[in-house]
Amino acid sequence: MRDTTHVTYLHARLRILKLTPPGGARFSSTLCHDARLPTLLMTTSHARHPDVPASRASRLLPPDIVPLVLAHLSWRVRDLGACCLVNTLWRRYATPFLYERIWLRDQKRLLLVFRTLAECPHLARYVRIMEIRVYPFGLPAEKLEDVEASIVQALHHAVNLVELCWTRAGSLNDRVLMTIFDNMRCMRKLELSGSGQMSTQMWEPKLLVSHLPRTVETLSLIMPSREVVNELVHIAKHLDNRLCSLQLLCMNSAVVTDGLLCDLAPHVPRLSQLSLVGCKRVHGTGVRALVNKPIRDLSLESVALDVGVLATLAPDVVHLKRLTLTPPRHVRDMKSFYDEASVLIDACNALECLTLYARGGSKPVVGHDLGSTGDTSRLGEVQADLDVHINHEVQPPSFQQQLTPSSPYISTLCMARLCASSSAHSLKTLRIQGLGMSLDTLSMLAQSPLKHVLRDLDIHLYEDNVPKLIACIASFERLERLHIFSDLQSHAQLSDGDILRIAREAGGEWFCQIGFQNRVWHVRSTRQGRELIPWDKSAGTFPQSMLVVRS
Repeated sequence: MRDTTHVTYLHARLRILKLTPPGGARFSSTLCHDARLPTLLMTTSHARHPDVPASRASRLLPPDIVPLVLAHLSWRVRDLGACCLVNTLWRRYATPFLYERIWLRDQKRLLLVFRTLAECPHLARYVRIMEIRVYPFGLPAEKLEDVEASIVQALHHAVNLVELCWTRAGSLNDRVLMTIFDNMRCMRKLELSGSGQMSTQMWEPKLLVSHLPRTVETLSLIMPSREVVNELVHIAKHLDNRLCSLQLLCMNSAVVTDGLLCDLAPHVPRLSQLSLVGCKRVHGTGVRALVNKPIRDLSLESVALDVGVLATLAPDVVHLKRLTLTPPRHVRDMKSFYDEASVLIDACNALECLTLYARGGSKPVVGHDLGSTGDTSRLGEVQADLDVHINHEVQPPSFQQQLTPSSPYISTLCMARLCASSSAHSLKTLRIQGLGMSLDTLSMLAQSPLKHVLRDLDIHLYEDNVPKLIACIASFERLERLHIFSDLQSHAQLSDGDILRIAREAGGEWFCQIGFQNRVWHVRSTRQGRELIPWDKSAGTFPQSMLVVRS
């Protein structure tokens, strides 16, 4: 199996060809920070057979254990490449994992990968997820034709492809679109750039209607043109009621309208996930038409919803698991937004993920809370225990005295109603970005039922009080990941020592990741205590907290 093409591909992904000698195995302690099972197994094997050099320990592992080990290295291309070069057995098991996900981030790698897949159909059949986010536009025309031919041939052999993400604008054309789906019988998810950067459409939207595999259940369109959007209803009809997830990511665009969504609604009865981003012509009727009982994941980001629309969705979101919202830009609309968001949260019986973030250009809000001053009876014991001053000034004095924030802040009442809702017993992920949170509000969350269930927390702080922050974070018993954001001009500027102190004193036994601003660390426990390890990019993924805010 040591064909030169495969080795060339390994070189493209590993940047190093001679990682281990043939038949040898040298796993260092830094091979995998999150999955140390390979190292542990190698050590155990050597301990059982002390007369055998550690370099030969891999041969003593039962063959059935090898794929279990490699499963912990999923998408870690460097480590999987090293495993391919251990011996024949490891290569046989590691190769499918290595090619399972093809994530193309630079042009040179794209050329090598598609040449490999085109020449080795057996490798192309391992591919289940493919992401094309770059394209070598600078090549001469004849070489671009060769690249295109390699892509078509590779995708022709990728019969087990489940997810295809092709977001490089201008790289998809009619010739490719008419052929790439011919042998795809397992396709479930498709993400496309809806238009090119050029003034003209690079591919005919009607071709997508006729060639799209009927197995597709998730469809994402990035910056769709009006021509693509106009075919959306026909695409839904073509899929024959199979569409379960729809994502339309625009940028303050007028191409998606309430009328279009209303026309689409009868053809997506199974829709369980809806994401609308940057749709300035969507005011509410289209959202109400699409949101029904099956909905489990709802994202309304930078959508120009009329006042009162969110509250009307409450009867249909009882079973909602994930909710993402962005407050309006204008301060005058903040109070009604948080009122309606609270109604929506109250209606959810078992919400697991809640994301609230400020859209770009939002004006600062200073001096008063943005929650409702209406009926507070639903807060019950939470109101008494947490001393939430619903009918008075809820902005903590310390917060006001220290600084004037330059960004909006989260409504204290909205968070109090979250603590009093049934979702407080089920919420695993809470992400609040660009909306300032006082430590008093964080303390309120830490004393609620959230402390027993929350695993992933993103917060945006203005205050610099590390002991109080540690006390709050330590209350979350099952917290695994924490990311802290702050404005550069705020007082909340944590040093590396502060981050290490938080990781050591605040994290429970499950704590494994911490971040501040644009930096992320793994948290690893040693005999000397916890230590921070910079984020390992070899896995080919980014922390959820670091994903670009899209509005």
